[in-house]
Amino acid sequence: MKDKGFSEDKKQGGNLNGKAYFSSGEKRTDFRKSDQDKRTVLIEEEDDRKPNVMGYTAIIFFVLGFNSDSILFKIILFGAALILGIIGMASRVRQKAISLLVIILSVVFLAGPVGSLSDVIDSLHDGGDVSAVKELLLFNDEEASVEEDISADDADRLHDKDEGEPRDDAIFETEGKTEPETEPETEPETEPQIPIEDLISIESYKTPRDLVTIITNNSDSYVYIMLDVIFYDAEGNMLSMQEDSVGECAPGQRVAGYVLSPRTNEGVLIDYETYEIRPDIDERELRPGHEYYGDQFIIESNIAVDGSVLADISNPTGLYFDSLTLCCIFYSGEEVVGISIDSSSGFGEEDVFKFYPPYDADFQQLSFDRYEIIINSTLRYQ
Repeated sequence: MKDKGFSEDKKQGGNLNGKAYFSSGEKRTDFRKSDQDKRTVLIEEEDDRKPNVMGYTAIIFFVLGFNSDSILFKIILFGAALILGIIGMASRVRQKAISLLVIILSVVFLAGPVGSLSDVIDSLHDGGDVSAVKELLLFNDEEASVEEDISADDADRLHDKDEGEPRDDAIFETEGKTEPETEPETEPETEPQIPIEDLISIESYKTPRDLVTIITNNSDSYVYIMLDVIFYDAEGNMLSMQEDSVGECAPGQRVAGYVLSPRTNEGVLIDYETYEIRPDIDERELRPGHEYYGDQFIIESNIAVDGSVLADISNPTGLYFDSLTLCCIFYSGEEVVGISIDSSSGFGEEDVFKFYPPYDADFQQLSFDRYEIIINSTLRYQ
């Protein structure tokens, strides 16, 4: 019976054991609430430990907007940075100071571009220049301010320098203004450039065995000269072509040379009717060692007993020359009858040179009444 009574009391929950049973359930309910509060605190603490991703992203957008040259892009990027900063402030994250800083900077730096955009809208509303609007939207504030400082006349020349008529908007901007009178600019007069070929004179003389050339450089430049001489018969047929490498010629210098008259392979001279000289003249910079010193040499000469000319050349420059080339031109009256060339592969203070007299086609010596010695080149190898 006790057992039965105990069971009934347990079912009804009215006895001590029953009360103990319900008291145990209430405790479990309290434990669940306590665990839930702990998890909520842990979640909040975990949120507080999260980095401010929105704040860092807002910084990136702000930097991009700060470095942008476009006013339109500045407004978009600063606005995005402002929105991301506000989201970062509303989020459960740490380092909210970053979001606050971005919000302040974005508001401050948005003022300038927004003001410029307002000016653009007002300009459009008042019928302003559309091209100026494009410039204002595509370039930074400094460039826009520079454009504003340009006068209407200067702006018209900058934008329409290739057009024959002024722009309508330029007329609108300058309406009511009078242009200051300006004197036309005069370009300084410059002397026409004379071709170098016109400053080189070439004299040629037909002799019994050769064609002698005397060249004078009347320019202020060093030139390198080569001559192609073409000989023709009476019918205009080309008989032969000879080449004379005259070489370098200093300003004011005279050089002389020759080419052989037409002849067969056996050396028989062929008469010719005319000839043509085709010069190749190249203006060059002076090369070290190629300076001309021939005009400083002292020449003493006379005719030897065999009809040749002997020349004693003195060098007062104190320089040693690795190569010296000189020639003697023989005259009969005003005509050149022959030329003789001599050279030295080493010339110091003094040396004697010999020039053979001219000969005709049959190797008979020709008479002459005067001669001229010309120093063609003085070379020093560096």
